[in-house]
Parts: sequence; C-alpha cells; structure tokens
Amino acid sequence: MNDPASRRGLLSAGAAAAVLAALAACDRVTSAMTPGPGTPARALNTGNVLVSRDQYREHVGPSLAANPLRPRELLAACQGSPFTPEFVLTYRSADAGATWQPGGRPPQPAAGPAGDDVTVAFGGNGRGYVCAARSGHGSGRTPANPDASRAVYLWRTDDGGRSFAAPVTLTEGSYSDHPWVAAGQGSEGRNVYVAWGAGTGHTAVDLTRSADGGQTFAAPRRILREAGTPSLVSAGPQVAAGPGGLVCVVCDWTTRQAASGDMTGQVVAVCSADAGNTRQ
Repeated sequence: MNDPASRRGLLSAGAAAAVLAALAACDRVTSAMTPGPGTPARALNTGNVLVSRDQYREHVGPSLAANPLRPRELLAACQGSPFTPEFVLTYRSADAGATWQPGGRPPQPAAGPAGDDVTVAFGGNGRGYVCAARSGHGSGRTPANPDASRAVYLWRTDDGGRSFAAPVTLTEGSYSDHPWVAAGQGSEGRNVYVAWGAGTGHTAVDLTRSADGGQTFAAPRRILREAGTPSLVSAGPQVAAGPGGLVCVVCDWTTRQAASGDMTGQVVAVCSADAGNTRQ
C-alpha cells in the first residue's frame, strides 16, 4: 500500500480473498455460538434483546464484534449523547447476546469530546479495540481550516470491554471521517488497521497500522488518492483483515446523482498481502 493508489474491482483476487477470509472467520464464530442439540428452547432466546439499558436517550451507529478466543463474548459500542456525538457507550455479553451488561466508558481525549462513527474489533489474541472520531464540532475550527478540530482515536481493552486504556490519537487537525478498525487473527493478532475518509474532496483514504496491539501506530499513509470529481458522500472505508498478512480496504470512491435521479457511484478496493506494507 505504499503506492499512491491501487484501484481494483470489488471482486478482484485481493478483495475476494479478504471477503472469503471474513466469511470463514464468521463461520467459525457462528459454529462456536450455535447451541447444541440438547439446549432447552427457553435458552435459545430467539426474540429481540435490549442491549442499552441505561439513562441515555440516543444510541447511534452501533458496532459489534466477537472475541475469537471466547466466541460467546461479545462487545458492542455506539455513539451516545443528546445532541452531538460526545462519548462512546459500550455493552458486553458473555452468553452470545442472550443478556447484556454495560461496559466500561472509554476515557475522553484531552483535546475534547469524541464519539462519532464508532467501530469495534477483536484481534486473534483476544484484545478488543474501539475506534471513533471527533467530528469537527470542537472549538478549534477556523474559517481557514474548518477541519482543525477533527481527529480519530483508538481505545484498547484486555478484559472484554470492562475497562479501556487511554485513547491513542491516530490523526488530528485535518479532514477525517468514518474511521474503521480491523485486527489480524491468529499469530497476526497484534496487527491493527484503521482507515478513514480523507482529503479536501473527501474521496481519498488514509490508513495507519499498529504492530504492537494498538499501543502505537505508524504515521498515516494515503492509500487511495482523491477521485478528481466531486462526490456527494465521504469515501467511508471499511476494512477486513485476513490470514497471511492480507488486508483489504473497500470504499465508495465516488457517489453522484444521475439525471434520472438515481444515485450512482464507484466502489473500489485497495488490497495488500503483507500487512499493509505494499499493495498486492
């Protein structure tokens, strides 16, 4: 991913491999979570389950992940606040989602409130990660730089979401939107990847990687250049990490409204087979 841009179709070899890896991981988790043949019907709890039993009125943009070491252990997170995204709320389940308890509150960054566009992931080593953005509503904005107060943060948890370490700042002071976190599995569990929409036209994608379980991150790199044409939405990338150092970032590169009124766009994937060091 050192090249300025690597544009591939969604079903290219790299993207397809990432999707297949994700589906295989999903199958393993589903198998581990599936009740045995002798499980009482009342224990299956097939109805809807309320997760957020708290005093907050608004819960926006939830994200969910399962711990690969303990697949029945789930961690959910979302942004919460009455008005702007001011903090992250988390919830834990130890029984595959049948019941839920409040999780720890990720500590707020010193620079100001953050809790926008929350995503959750677990690495193969059982460490959990919550990523969120500060959306630019802070006091640092100026007419010359309206994105000065934007930032992206990552929190770590080693106890399934009961508590979180202080946030690590991944980027700040420039446009950053819809960050997404993914983590390696198996022996690559210490690799953590975060990508977000970037650039003055909001169609570029930046990525950063941690090789030490989210404690430190490399400087962000531009892995997808600006589209060159206006887009109605931010790139909004999503990240999947597969085996053997495979990582794939998929995004809406351009979105526009056709004369018919339909929304049209181009989805592209940027893939790497060596943990993000170079493109595939």
